[in-house]
Amino acid sequence: MPIEDLNYASLAGIRTRVRELTSSPSQNQITDDKIDYYINIFVLYSFPEDIKLFNLKKTIRFYTSPYIDVYSTNTTNANDPLYNFKNRYNFTGEPCFVNGVRSFFTQDRSQFFRQYPAILKTETVGYNSGSGYFTGTLGSHPVLQNNIVFTSVDSNGVGIALKDIPQIDPTTGKTLITGDLVIPNELISRGDINYQTGAYTITINAALNAKVECQYAAHNPSTPLMVLFFNGEFTLRPVPDDVYTIDLECYARPSQLLEDSDMPELSQHWEYIAYGAAKKIFESRRDPEGKAGIMDAFKELEEQVRTKSTMQLSDQRASTIYEDKGYYGGWNVPFGWRY
Repeated sequence: MPIEDLNYASLAGIRTRVRELTSSPSQNQITDDKIDYYINIFVLYSFPEDIKLFNLKKTIRFYTSPYIDVYSTNTTNANDPLYNFKNRYNFTGEPCFVNGVRSFFTQDRSQFFRQYPAILKTETVGYNSGSGYFTGTLGSHPVLQNNIVFTSVDSNGVGIALKDIPQIDPTTGKTLITGDLVIPNELISRGDINYQTGAYTITINAALNAKVECQYAAHNPSTPLMVLFFNGEFTLRPVPDDVYTIDLECYARPSQLLEDSDMPELSQHWEYIAYGAAKKIFESRRDPEGKAGIMDAFKELEEQVRTKSTMQLSDQRASTIYEDKGYYGGWNVPFGWRY
């Protein structure tokens, strides 16, 4: 590592530059810890929101399981590539690949479910003879998770609904192919459903001789062609019929600077970071004159950083419809797909 990088581009060097910009040479004016706080606020939040750095573009890979369509980000399993996703990455998008084949990616639920609607069908599973216990297999399967509800009425004529909640492996945090059937808001298991086979068992407090029905959405598992990212979850259609590799390109959050020798991802950003931290200090002091005094240089440095990242991105040739043969399994547009 060049000596000049350690002198200037390290946390210690950035801190020194912040003191110069804010005319704060003394710890009595502002402590090192407080300066480091503003440096990292700028690095972790303002910088990546304002500028998407080519160097922070990463490929995220996770694997599907047969008959599982939803893959949630989490904060419990540190070995999961989707662990702490919302805090580690600030943007998710194209391109998206399924087993190396480019697929369509969207964050628009209306677009996704317009192509792949979850159409519910209603099936009578029986009449309550007194026990309220039912077991059987749904007429169509596999069935979609989070789209199953068993309904009836109790002796007071009040409606009853048992909704499915997918079961989670406590060790891996992965969704299983079985789900619990619960009364919403109670979360007490009253039965279970196998999403692959459609086999179910329920105990429902229905009135004597009351009809018990199931509303559910069946599907035809296949190779996923479309990926939705919404509310911290990746949803795939068609539902996978096997294990597939999903690759997505994301922008990672920059690394926090903790030690004096720590450096930003690109050392040449050190002065831009120093100006950004100084700007935040002036804002916290409610010192508009001090802030105004550094803004021209701040904007100039910001433009230099933005230009460099833009040039790196522009080196990649834009694809055309003629280059995308085989895109989406041979189609040039993702619309009109159905199960």
